[in-house]
Amino acid sequence: MKSTAFLISQIERGDAAPNNPYSSNLAVKSVVSAIARHARPVFLQKAISYGVNPNAFFESSTPIMDVVWGAAGYPCPYRYDDQLSCLKLLCSLPGVNLSKVNQFTKANPLMDAVGLGLFHLIPFLLSVSNTSQQDGKGNTALSIAAFTSGMSENLYVLALICQCSDCDHQNNNAETPLMIAAGRGYLDHIKILKHCSDHNIHNKNGETAIELAAANKHQKVAESLMDFSSIFSVIKANTILNQRGLGFTKKMLKEHLALHQKK
Repeated sequence: MKSTAFLISQIERGDAAPNNPYSSNLAVKSVVSAIARHARPVFLQKAISYGVNPNAFFESSTPIMDVVWGAAGYPCPYRYDDQLSCLKLLCSLPGVNLSKVNQFTKANPLMDAVGLGLFHLIPFLLSVSNTSQQDGKGNTALSIAAFTSGMSENLYVLALICQCSDCDHQNNNAETPLMIAAGRGYLDHIKILKHCSDHNIHNKNGETAIELAAANKHQKVAESLMDFSSIFSVIKANTILNQRGLGFTKKMLKEHLALHQKK
Protein backbone atom coordinates (compact mmCIF):
# COMPACT_ATOMS: atom_id res chain seq x y z
CA MET A 1 0.00 0.00 0.00
CA LYS A 2 1.48 3.32 -1.10
CA SER A 3 0.74 5.31 2.06
CA THR A 4 2.17 2.58 4.26
CA ALA A 5 5.24 2.27 2.06
CA PHE A 6 5.75 6.03 2.29
CA LEU A 7 5.53 5.90 6.08
CA ILE A 8 7.98 3.03 6.35
CA SER A 9 10.37 5.03 4.15
CA GLN A 10 10.40 7.62 6.94
CA ILE A 11 11.93 5.01 9.20
CA GLU A 12 14.43 3.99 6.51
CA ARG A 13 15.57 7.60 6.18
CA GLY A 14 15.61 8.02 9.95
CA ASP A 15 12.86 10.64 9.91
CA ALA A 16 10.73 8.64 12.31
CA ALA A 17 13.27 6.69 14.31
CA PRO A 18 13.77 6.77 18.11
CA ASN A 19 17.48 7.60 17.76
CA ASN A 20 16.78 10.64 15.58
CA PRO A 21 16.59 13.81 17.72
CA TYR A 22 14.36 15.40 15.07
CA SER A 23 11.93 12.49 15.08
CA SER A 24 8.72 12.85 17.06
CA ASN A 25 6.74 10.15 18.81
CA LEU A 26 3.80 11.26 16.69
CA ALA A 27 5.67 10.31 13.51
CA VAL A 28 6.51 6.87 14.88
CA LYS A 29 2.90 6.40 16.00
CA SER A 30 1.68 7.25 12.51
CA VAL A 31 3.97 4.67 10.96
CA VAL A 32 3.17 1.90 13.42
CA SER A 33 -0.55 2.62 13.45
CA ALA A 34 -0.77 2.49 9.65
CA ILE A 35 1.24 -0.72 9.45
CA ALA A 36 -0.83 -2.40 12.16
CA ARG A 37 -4.16 -1.18 10.83
CA HIS A 38 -3.43 -2.44 7.33
CA ALA A 39 -1.78 -5.64 8.65
CA ARG A 40 1.64 -5.48 6.97
CA PRO A 41 3.87 -7.91 8.93
CA VAL A 42 6.81 -7.40 6.55
CA PHE A 43 6.74 -3.65 7.13
CA LEU A 44 6.27 -4.21 10.85
CA GLN A 45 9.34 -6.43 10.97
CA LYS A 46 11.25 -3.80 9.01
CA ALA A 47 10.27 -1.10 11.50
CA ILE A 48 11.51 -3.30 14.33
CA SER A 49 14.81 -3.90 12.52
CA TYR A 50 15.33 -0.10 12.50
CA GLY A 51 15.03 0.01 16.29
CA VAL A 52 11.33 0.80 16.65
CA ASN A 53 9.40 -1.01 19.40
CA PRO A 54 5.78 -0.54 18.28
CA ASN A 55 4.50 -1.09 21.81
CA ALA A 56 6.48 1.82 23.29
CA PHE A 57 4.77 4.83 21.74
CA PHE A 58 1.10 4.47 22.63
CA GLU A 59 -0.87 5.73 25.60
CA SER A 60 -4.58 5.92 24.75
CA SER A 61 -4.42 2.99 22.31
CA THR A 62 -2.05 0.22 21.23
CA PRO A 63 -0.94 -1.21 17.87
CA ILE A 64 -2.75 -4.43 18.85
CA MET A 65 -5.98 -2.43 18.97
CA ASP A 66 -5.10 -1.10 15.51
CA VAL A 67 -4.77 -4.66 14.21
CA VAL A 68 -8.12 -5.68 15.72
CA TRP A 69 -10.05 -2.68 14.44
CA GLY A 70 -8.23 -2.83 11.12
CA ALA A 71 -9.39 -6.44 10.79
CA ALA A 72 -12.95 -5.30 11.46
CA GLY A 73 -12.65 -2.61 8.79
CA TYR A 74 -11.07 -4.96 6.24
CA PRO A 75 -12.87 -8.32 6.70
CA CYS A 76 -11.07 -10.07 3.83
CA PRO A 77 -10.14 -13.76 4.33
CA TYR A 78 -6.95 -13.35 2.29
CA ARG A 79 -5.75 -10.85 4.92
CA TYR A 80 -6.39 -13.14 7.90
CA ASP A 81 -2.88 -14.63 7.99
CA ASP A 82 -1.25 -11.19 7.85
CA GLN A 83 -3.49 -9.87 10.63
CA LEU A 84 -2.67 -12.84 12.84
CA SER A 85 1.06 -12.54 12.04
CA CYS A 86 1.03 -8.89 13.12
CA LEU A 87 -0.66 -9.80 16.40
CA LYS A 88 1.85 -12.53 17.17
CA LEU A 89 4.78 -10.27 16.30
CA LEU A 90 3.51 -7.44 18.51
CA CYS A 91 2.91 -9.84 21.41
CA SER A 92 6.48 -11.11 21.16
CA LEU A 93 7.93 -7.64 21.82
CA PRO A 94 8.60 -5.95 25.19
CA GLY A 95 5.95 -3.65 26.57
CA VAL A 96 2.95 -5.44 25.09
CA ASN A 97 -0.23 -4.50 26.98
CA LEU A 98 -3.21 -6.76 26.33
CA SER A 99 -5.18 -5.30 29.25
CA LYS A 100 -5.33 -1.80 27.78
CA VAL A 101 -8.94 -0.90 27.06
CA ASN A 102 -10.33 0.91 24.05
CA GLN A 103 -11.39 4.42 25.08
CA PHE A 104 -14.69 4.03 23.23
CA THR A 105 -15.74 0.43 23.92
CA LYS A 106 -13.98 0.20 27.31
CA ALA A 107 -12.94 -3.30 26.28
CA ASN A 108 -9.58 -4.99 25.79
CA PRO A 109 -8.53 -6.41 22.37
CA LEU A 110 -9.92 -9.88 23.16
CA MET A 111 -13.34 -8.49 24.09
CA ASP A 112 -13.41 -6.30 20.99
CA ALA A 113 -12.46 -9.27 18.80
CA VAL A 114 -15.27 -11.34 20.31
CA GLY A 115 -17.80 -8.54 19.93
CA LEU A 116 -16.71 -7.87 16.33
CA GLY A 117 -16.75 -11.55 15.36
CA LEU A 118 -13.06 -11.74 14.43
CA PHE A 119 -12.94 -15.52 14.73
CA HIS A 120 -9.50 -15.88 13.14
CA LEU A 121 -7.91 -13.73 15.87
CA ILE A 122 -9.81 -14.92 18.94
CA PRO A 123 -8.01 -18.25 19.66
CA PHE A 124 -4.61 -16.53 19.75
CA LEU A 125 -5.85 -13.55 21.79
CA LEU A 126 -7.53 -15.97 24.18
CA SER A 127 -4.19 -17.71 24.78
CA VAL A 128 -2.43 -14.47 25.80
CA SER A 129 -5.21 -12.42 27.45
CA ASN A 130 -6.81 -12.18 30.89
CA THR A 131 -10.28 -13.68 30.42
CA SER A 132 -11.49 -12.34 33.77
CA GLN A 133 -10.98 -8.69 32.76
CA GLN A 134 -14.22 -6.69 32.55
CA ASP A 135 -15.39 -3.91 30.25
CA GLY A 136 -17.21 -0.76 31.39
CA LYS A 137 -20.43 -2.72 31.93
CA GLY A 138 -18.79 -5.47 33.92
CA ASN A 139 -18.86 -7.96 31.05
CA THR A 140 -16.05 -10.44 30.44
CA ALA A 141 -15.18 -11.91 27.05
CA LEU A 142 -17.53 -14.82 27.86
CA SER A 143 -20.37 -12.42 28.69
CA ILE A 144 -19.84 -10.67 25.35
CA ALA A 145 -19.85 -14.03 23.54
CA ALA A 146 -23.19 -14.80 25.20
CA PHE A 147 -24.64 -11.60 23.71
CA THR A 148 -23.75 -12.60 20.13
CA SER A 149 -26.18 -14.46 17.87
CA GLY A 150 -25.89 -18.19 17.27
CA MET A 151 -23.66 -18.54 14.21
CA SER A 152 -21.57 -21.70 14.23
CA GLU A 153 -18.39 -19.65 14.65
CA ASN A 154 -19.88 -17.83 17.65
CA LEU A 155 -20.76 -21.14 19.27
CA TYR A 156 -17.20 -22.38 18.73
CA VAL A 157 -15.85 -19.22 20.37
CA LEU A 158 -18.32 -19.56 23.24
CA ALA A 159 -17.25 -23.14 23.92
CA LEU A 160 -13.58 -22.14 23.66
CA ILE A 161 -13.90 -19.26 26.14
CA CYS A 162 -15.94 -21.38 28.56
CA GLN A 163 -12.91 -23.60 29.09
CA CYS A 164 -10.82 -20.80 30.60
CA SER A 165 -13.38 -18.43 32.14
CA ASP A 166 -15.62 -18.04 35.16
CA CYS A 167 -18.99 -19.13 33.74
CA ASP A 168 -20.81 -17.64 36.73
CA HIS A 169 -19.32 -14.15 36.51
CA GLN A 170 -22.00 -11.50 37.02
CA ASN A 171 -21.86 -8.18 35.15
CA ASN A 172 -23.11 -4.82 36.47
CA ASN A 173 -26.71 -6.07 36.17
CA ALA A 174 -25.72 -9.20 38.11
CA GLU A 175 -26.36 -11.27 34.98
CA THR A 176 -24.28 -14.36 34.23
CA PRO A 177 -23.52 -15.45 30.64
CA LEU A 178 -26.25 -18.08 31.04
CA MET A 179 -28.79 -15.40 31.95
CA ILE A 180 -27.72 -13.22 29.02
CA ALA A 181 -28.22 -16.06 26.55
CA ALA A 182 -31.48 -17.20 28.19
CA GLY A 183 -33.00 -13.72 28.06
CA ARG A 184 -32.23 -13.50 24.36
CA GLY A 185 -33.53 -16.95 23.50
CA TYR A 186 -30.19 -18.32 22.24
CA LEU A 187 -30.95 -22.02 22.55
CA ASP A 188 -27.65 -23.17 21.03
CA HIS A 189 -25.74 -20.98 23.51
CA ILE A 190 -27.76 -22.51 26.34
CA LYS A 191 -26.77 -26.04 25.27
CA ILE A 192 -23.14 -25.08 25.94
CA LEU A 193 -23.52 -22.83 29.00
CA LYS A 194 -26.02 -24.90 30.97
CA HIS A 195 -23.43 -27.57 31.73
CA CYS A 196 -20.90 -25.21 33.34
CA SER A 197 -23.16 -22.65 35.06
CA ASP A 198 -25.02 -22.21 38.33
CA HIS A 199 -28.71 -22.02 37.35
CA ASN A 200 -29.91 -20.61 40.65
CA ILE A 201 -27.99 -17.33 40.68
CA HIS A 202 -30.27 -14.25 40.72
CA ASN A 203 -29.80 -10.98 38.87
CA LYS A 204 -30.56 -7.54 40.33
CA ASN A 205 -34.28 -8.11 39.77
CA GLY A 206 -34.21 -11.42 41.61
CA GLU A 207 -34.58 -13.48 38.40
CA THR A 208 -32.83 -16.73 37.51
CA ALA A 209 -31.93 -17.82 33.97
CA ILE A 210 -35.10 -19.88 33.47
CA GLU A 211 -37.25 -17.00 34.71
CA LEU A 212 -35.57 -14.60 32.25
CA ALA A 213 -36.27 -17.03 29.42
CA ALA A 214 -39.92 -17.26 30.47
CA ALA A 215 -40.29 -13.48 30.83
CA ASN A 216 -39.14 -13.09 27.21
CA LYS A 217 -41.41 -15.87 25.90
CA HIS A 218 -38.55 -18.25 25.08
CA GLN A 219 -40.32 -21.46 26.03
CA LYS A 220 -37.87 -23.83 24.31
CA VAL A 221 -35.01 -22.24 26.22
CA ALA A 222 -36.96 -22.46 29.48
CA GLU A 223 -37.68 -26.14 28.83
CA SER A 224 -33.99 -26.86 28.26
CA LEU A 225 -33.17 -25.27 31.64
CA MET A 226 -35.79 -27.17 33.66
CA ASP A 227 -33.61 -30.11 34.73
CA PHE A 228 -30.91 -27.76 36.04
CA SER A 229 -33.16 -25.31 37.90
CA SER A 230 -34.75 -25.42 41.35
CA ILE A 231 -38.42 -26.42 41.75
CA PHE A 232 -39.21 -22.89 42.91
CA SER A 233 -37.68 -21.34 39.77
CA VAL A 234 -39.47 -23.80 37.50
CA ILE A 235 -42.85 -23.08 39.11
CA LYS A 236 -42.22 -19.33 38.91
CA ALA A 237 -41.15 -19.63 35.25
CA ASN A 238 -44.28 -21.66 34.47
CA THR A 239 -46.46 -18.98 36.08
CA ILE A 240 -44.78 -16.32 33.95
CA LEU A 241 -45.27 -18.41 30.81
CA ASN A 242 -48.93 -19.00 31.67
CA GLN A 243 -49.44 -15.25 31.85
CA ARG A 244 -48.17 -15.09 28.28
CA GLY A 245 -50.35 -17.91 26.97
CA LEU A 246 -47.55 -20.45 27.20
CA GLY A 247 -46.40 -22.96 29.82
CA PHE A 248 -44.86 -26.32 30.62
CA THR A 249 -46.96 -29.44 30.14
CA LYS A 250 -48.14 -31.41 33.16
CA LYS A 251 -45.89 -34.25 32.05
CA MET A 252 -42.83 -31.95 32.09
CA LEU A 253 -43.65 -30.64 35.55
CA LYS A 254 -44.25 -34.14 36.85
CA GLU A 255 -40.94 -35.39 35.47
CA HIS A 256 -39.13 -32.37 36.92
CA LEU A 257 -40.63 -33.00 40.37
CA ALA A 258 -39.67 -36.67 40.21
CA LEU A 259 -36.13 -35.76 39.19
CA HIS A 260 -35.67 -33.47 42.20
CA GLN A 261 -37.18 -36.01 44.58
CA LYS A 262 -34.45 -38.45 43.55
CA LYS A 263 -31.67 -35.93 44.31
